[in-house]
Amino acid sequence: MKKTLFICLILFLGASEFLSAGGIQAYFDYSVFAKNGKSPFIETYFTVAGNSVKYVKTGTGIYQGKVEVVLILKQGEAIKFADKYTLLSPPTSDSLAGKDFIDQQRIPVTPGDYVLEFTLKDLNSSDTTVSHSEKISVDVPADKISVSDISFSESYSATVNQSIFSKNGYDMVPFPSDFFPENMNKLIFYAEVYNSNKSLPEGDAFLVNYFVENADNNQPAGSLRKFVKETARDVAVVFAEFPIQHLKSGNYNIVIEARDKENKLLAVTKKYFQRSNPNVEDVLTTSNLSTLDVATTFVSNITNSEELKDHIQSTFPISTQLEKNFARNQLNFSDLKMMQQYFYNFWKKRNETNPEEAWLKYYTEVKKVNKEYGTSIRKGYATDRGRVYLQYGAPNTVTATRNEPSSYPYEIWHYYVIQGSEINRRQSDKRFVFMNADLIGADYELIHSTAYGEVKDDRWQLRLQGRNEQYIDLDQQDGRDHFGNRANELFNTPR
Repeated sequence: MKKTLFICLILFLGASEFLSAGGIQAYFDYSVFAKNGKSPFIETYFTVAGNSVKYVKTGTGIYQGKVEVVLILKQGEAIKFADKYTLLSPPTSDSLAGKDFIDQQRIPVTPGDYVLEFTLKDLNSSDTTVSHSEKISVDVPADKISVSDISFSESYSATVNQSIFSKNGYDMVPFPSDFFPENMNKLIFYAEVYNSNKSLPEGDAFLVNYFVENADNNQPAGSLRKFVKETARDVAVVFAEFPIQHLKSGNYNIVIEARDKENKLLAVTKKYFQRSNPNVEDVLTTSNLSTLDVATTFVSNITNSEELKDHIQSTFPISTQLEKNFARNQLNFSDLKMMQQYFYNFWKKRNETNPEEAWLKYYTEVKKVNKEYGTSIRKGYATDRGRVYLQYGAPNTVTATRNEPSSYPYEIWHYYVIQGSEINRRQSDKRFVFMNADLIGADYELIHSTAYGEVKDDRWQLRLQGRNEQYIDLDQQDGRDHFGNRANELFNTPR
């Protein structure tokens, strides 16, 4: 699945990914389109933070930043495209107040799988080079309808002079991020529907639906939904915007569908984004919930207060901080009806049409972690491993090491992709290190993770090796090369 990459060459955890090497910060994204619906190309986007590069005075007395960009597209071992160029910042009279600068490129390709490698280097500063590679799949079928990737725009204007930013009469400023802060009140997006005339008679009518859905449960997000009628042809353009000033904080998808006159789904594409809007949040109060009638709902069958308390506590791994604070307060009062109303409201927010189904699906996972990670004194959902499993899902790989010389028993979990919570954006290639310092039992503590918002300890290897010796050098981070020590190897190359 395509992702947006935040490159931060300082130690900064943010969007899908981070790298560290110096001071430059940039966002990267890409989209796959096809000229006339037949000739595919990869469109790349970079936005470099103007205040993260070094500015040098030019011969004309102004200051300017310079970033060298190297792009290499590979298919297997064959290089299909390579380019090296210098990206110049907008000129400024203040060396400390540079504006963001933007780059967009188009790379012609044929259908297939590729690896895009790129390097960014601040030419005015030493030791500020970072490299990254991205897998890209290009699939634009010529014999049936399909929808391109979706690209976000920061703004747009009517085209006066044609440029790389021009599409269908508009100049579009790319927005290569999946994070929309509270000061952004519009979601502007662009996509193309290809070859509808191959699945429908030429000139026949079909519908293009576009809407915002909750990424956690795939339910529509309020009234952010529109449709347009199109006629079957080579390319139909989808260029639209939604007002998002009232969209609550959360994880969402923008969805574009093509449907025929009988409402049969012909093609669909989605793009993930996260909204931060702290001024538009649900307010949880007893008065708000007291009017909620739950007599005919599934929670009316949960009449044991202790059982309901346990169910509510099991939701903490996926709860917002507001929900956890409110729930803990209600658990102290042991008011059965109020707990029922809270529990029903919790799941109704996550699946408005079938809250019971959402709960039962989650409860299946709760029972799994209780069995797998529970201890004699804690339910599995209350342990670190259980919490991570419920919050992010099952890891793609788990490496369990029980008898490594000089180390406590530990596990390394690896996720290819995790979807964020209220503080996390969508992230990829994330690792979690759990340690059992008691040596007995099954309660493993999370001691280090590369995921945003989780515990981070650069001395985690030393903690693992603290079974037999203590390290007093606070500057030391890497563990010692003991016989049989494989923690660093397993962390860097999960299996």
